[in-house]
Amino acid sequence: MLQELRKNTTMQKLNCYFYPYSARLRQKEVNPYTQMLMDVLESDFTILNKTRPSDKGIFDLMAYIKKTHFIFVNWIEELPDKKLGWIQSVVWMILVKLRKALGFKVVWVMHNKQSHDPGNRWLKGILYRFMVRNSDLIFTHSTEGVRHANRICSRSGGPKVFFHHPVLRRHKETAGRHTAYDMVIWGKMAPYKGIIEFLEYLNKRPDLQGRYKILIAGKFTSDDYFNEVNQLAYPNLTLINSFIDDNRLSDLILQSKIVLFTYNQESVLSSGALMTSLEFPAMILGPHSAAFADAANEGIIETYQDFDELFSKADQMLSDPMYLESVMHKQDAFARENSWTETGRLINQHIRELFSQKNQ
Repeated sequence: MLQELRKNTTMQKLNCYFYPYSARLRQKEVNPYTQMLMDVLESDFTILNKTRPSDKGIFDLMAYIKKTHFIFVNWIEELPDKKLGWIQSVVWMILVKLRKALGFKVVWVMHNKQSHDPGNRWLKGILYRFMVRNSDLIFTHSTEGVRHANRICSRSGGPKVFFHHPVLRRHKETAGRHTAYDMVIWGKMAPYKGIIEFLEYLNKRPDLQGRYKILIAGKFTSDDYFNEVNQLAYPNLTLINSFIDDNRLSDLILQSKIVLFTYNQESVLSSGALMTSLEFPAMILGPHSAAFADAANEGIIETYQDFDELFSKADQMLSDPMYLESVMHKQDAFARENSWTETGRLINQHIRELFSQKNQ
C-alpha cells in the first residue's frame, strides 16, 4: 500500500487516524489544542475518525488500520491509565512494530518528559522510550524536548522537530487591569503545577505573605489535593476550586498584575496555559525550563531559577511602569508568527516531507 501511495501522493489526500479523540468527554472538557490540531491537519489530510469519537481507546484504530497512512498521537504515554490500559499499551506497541508491513507511519507530539500522573510509572516509562525510538516523526513544543529525546535515543527514531505551542488569538482588552491581585496562578490544579511547594515557601516567609495578594484559580484534580493546598492558605491568598471558562479567565488575568507559573521541572516540556495566557496583554513569570525558557529567549516572559529569584523578578516587573507596554509588542509579534494557521502549515509540511522521502 505504501509504495502505491507514493506514486499517487499528488493525486490523493493522505488518511490520518487521530488519537486521542474520546467520546467520553463532555464538551467543556474537550482540549482546545486537540480540536485546533485536528482542524489544521484536516486542511491537508483526511482525518478518518473526525466524525466518530470513540470510547474504545486504541482498539478503535482497528476499524481504520487498512485505510490509515499515518497515525497522529498525543499523550500516548498515558495509555496505561486507561481502561484495559496494559492490554491497550501492548497492542499499540505491536501495531507500531508492524507499521511498515501494515503501511502506516507514526507521528507523535511529545508534550512532556514523563507522565504527570505517578500511576503505572514503569509501563509508562517503557512506552515513552518506545515512542522516542519508534516514531517516524516527533514534534515537541520546546527545545528541551529535542534534547530530551536525543538523550534517550539519538541513533534511531524519526526527525525531532521543535515549534512553539501555537497561540490561538491575541486580545487587546486592558480595562480593569491591576485592580485585585498581584499574581494569579490558573489552570487545572495538579501536583506537577508546584502549588504546594510554592505555598510551603510562602509559609516560611510571612513578610511576603503581607506584600502580595495572590489568586489560585482552577479545578483541583482531587478533594485531597485541594485540602492539602487549603491547609497552607493565609489571609492574602484566594483559592477558587472550580473550572475557569474563557470569560472568567479573561476577567481574572485582566485583574492581575502578573500571571505566575510554579511548575515542577521534572516532567513539563510545554504548557498550553502559558500560551493561553499569551493571548492577553499580560506580564508572565515562570520557571526557567522547557517552553518557559524558550519564551523567555523570545523576550515575551520572565523566568526564575528558584522562589527567591521569583520574587526578585516579580519586584522588578511590578516596579517598572513601562514593562507591560514594552513586552506587549513582542507578544503581539510572537502571536502572529506562532498562530495556528502558521503552525499548521509547518506541521503539514513536515508530514508531507515524511512521505516524500525515498526508501521509507
